[in-house]
Amino acid sequence: MGDSARRTISAELARQLEEHGDLSPIINNKRKLSFAAITPPASDGSRSSSSSSSSASLITPASFHTYALSQNRKIVEIPEELESVETYVFLGFDESTAAQLWYRYARARDHPNDPPYGGGLEPDFFEFALRQIESGNIHDATCGDDDWDAFMRGKGINQRMREAILRPGFDGIRCTASCRFWLVGALTRAWAGLTALEQILQKKAVQTQNIRETTRRAAGRSRMTPRVLSLLSLREAV
Repeated sequence: MGDSARRTISAELARQLEEHGDLSPIINNKRKLSFAAITPPASDGSRSSSSSSSSASLITPASFHTYALSQNRKIVEIPEELESVETYVFLGFDESTAAQLWYRYARARDHPNDPPYGGGLEPDFFEFALRQIESGNIHDATCGDDDWDAFMRGKGINQRMREAILRPGFDGIRCTASCRFWLVGALTRAWAGLTALEQILQKKAVQTQNIRETTRRAAGRSRMTPRVLSLLSLREAV
């Protein structure tokens, strides 16, 4: 990785996650990250309550986007470098399309005044992904009779993302907007999540540490005699 390349996760945080078994070493410019390192910590009771509430809730555009990103996976592959061909794959493109997008972006970045990719301005990495979805003459899918899979194949969307968009449980809400709309939304959320991943992981680490500290204190109190607990309560009240 070049010195100027921005890491998806800082070297120090990556080291800590590896020590806890939540992050794999770098393989082919990618790492495997456990979802446990991302999801907010919760007690057994709150997990049970959240699960029952979630199963009873209606499917919404937000849940549709979320499923398209996570697909209930316990492990997710993340790119080591934020701006890379691996990131285009992470966003939802197949390897061939990701390579083409990376070529166009790298060309515009390295030759800003050279057409057709350069325009004299600093290129935006994510804009190349959006342009792939929003441009072109491929007929968009907007209703149940349209070929959603064909549209996504034409845009170079990988099988993982296509299956998420076409999940039967989302038939009703999917047809409230176009395939292009859902793809742009899914890519935008994936990019936002990836760029904020460092902050998310840091926040989760603090939450986990606070819970461990609270649990440790509670365990210590449970071993105290009633007289000691009474004296401790009086001292804290003063």
